[in-house]
Amino acid sequence: MNKKPGNTLLPSNEEEFKKLAAKETGGYNYSVEDYFRTPQTFAFKLSPNGDHIAYMKRRDSGERDLYLMDTETKKESLLKKQEQDLIRGFSWANDERILYLQDKGGDENYHVYGVDINGANDKELTPFEGVRVNIIESLKEDKEHIIIQMNKDNPQQEEPYRLNINSGEITKLYTVKKGEPPVAGYDFDREGNL
Repeated sequence: MNKKPGNTLLPSNEEEFKKLAAKETGGYNYSVEDYFRTPQTFAFKLSPNGDHIAYMKRRDSGERDLYLMDTETKKESLLKKQEQDLIRGFSWANDERILYLQDKGGDENYHVYGVDINGANDKELTPFEGVRVNIIESLKEDKEHIIIQMNKDNPQQEEPYRLNINSGEITKLYTVKKGEPPVAGYDFDREGNL
C-alpha cells in the first residue's frame, strides 16, 4: 500500500493551481498567489508600553533583518541587519531593549543577544562556545533579568540561569545532579527562583 502524506484531493501541481486561480472573480485585494507567497514582513511584536512595533523584514536576497516602527509617527528604522548568521527570533525585554537569538555559522547553538531600541549596547549576552541557549521566561517585576536555559555545564542537560540583559552576568538557578532524570520544565517565583 503506497499512501501519500496529506490530503491528496487538494491541488498539488502548477496546472491545478492555475485552474483554482482562474476561478477567482471580483475585486479582491489578494490573489491565490499572494496567499501562498512568503511574507516580506512578519513576526510583529508590540513593545510593552505600545510605543513601538518590532518585526522581521525579508530582503529580496532572503536575509531577515530586525526593524522597529514608532506607532505614533509610523517611522520605520532598521534595528539589526542580518549579516552572515540568521536572526532566529526576538522578544521585547522591556520598553527600551530587545533580545534576539542568533547562531554562528549555522551550528544551531543559538545564543542570546541584546540591543537597545536606539541601536546602542548591541552585544552577545551568552558568549559560550558550543553552548545552546534558549529563553524560558521574562520576569515582570524585574526588567533587568530573564530566565534562560543552556547546556553550559553539561552538554546533555540544559539547566536554568538568571541572565542580566544588559551586562550578560549569569546566575545558575539549579544543577541537575548526576543520576537525576533530565529536567523538562521549571517553576519560578516572581524573582526567578526555583
